[in-house]
Amino acid sequence: MRQRQVTSYEVVRAYIGRLKSVQSYLNVYVDERFEEALDEARKVDELLDNKDSFSDQYSEERIPFLGVPFAIKESMQFIGFHNSTGIAARENIIATETATFVENMLKSGVILLCNTNIKFSGQNSLYGTTNNPYNLTRIVGGSSGGAGCIVSATGVPFGVGADIGGSIRMSSFINGIFGHKTLPDIGPNDRQYPSHSDNQQKYMLATGPMCRYTHVDLSKPCYFYVDEVDAYCVNKLDPEQKLAHRQVVQHFENTYKIHVTRFNRRRYPVSLW
Repeated sequence: MRQRQVTSYEVVRAYIGRLKSVQSYLNVYVDERFEEALDEARKVDELLDNKDSFSDQYSEERIPFLGVPFAIKESMQFIGFHNSTGIAARENIIATETATFVENMLKSGVILLCNTNIKFSGQNSLYGTTNNPYNLTRIVGGSSGGAGCIVSATGVPFGVGADIGGSIRMSSFINGIFGHKTLPDIGPNDRQYPSHSDNQQKYMLATGPMCRYTHVDLSKPCYFYVDEVDAYCVNKLDPEQKLAHRQVVQHFENTYKIHVTRFNRRRYPVSLW
């Protein structure tokens, strides 16, 4: 885009067209700002075309995502968008502020297209069910399932989700994309609903990126796993899932010669979440 091989307007228009074409099948976004996004893309192109007025403040180092479209999770505030988190009692709640994480992304040059559906499996009583782009009869996971789905369906190049107990990770896994739960406070978590000011939740919640793919050196992380959760509200794993899980553990051990540690506290994961 900066080399003018493609314009921001062309990119944004293409992704908007894609979103419109898949929405009836996937039910992936809630609020959209397509016309505003196109206007913003035109302004980016005017800026990039006018090299004389182009200063260091618009450098790739300062504004790395200039003119690139993206999407957010409905639970994150953006002025004028719904902020219900799929809860019927919050149906008419419209954000009057913008989450700091989203503000920071906008300062990096991105163009916001829409917010995405949420809840534990991408389903709620307000917006209905978001369907998996690989198989419309399957779920997208949650609670960042809409963000995972929209990236997987090439509706945006990347999005952002929030994660306490797997909301980025499971949504990415189920939709076949890359997601990263950062350490708490790497990115600000304010102006999301529900709020997480409580000390215990504060140090578990993380807002992070979701994209199609990225390079990761898998030999460096430390690996821990839980093979079963002993809680009345959680279904037992299917034998097929257990087998796949075991194969993943063996893959890391055999391929990268690392020790994968079993987390032997089966009763606590749900309580932590």
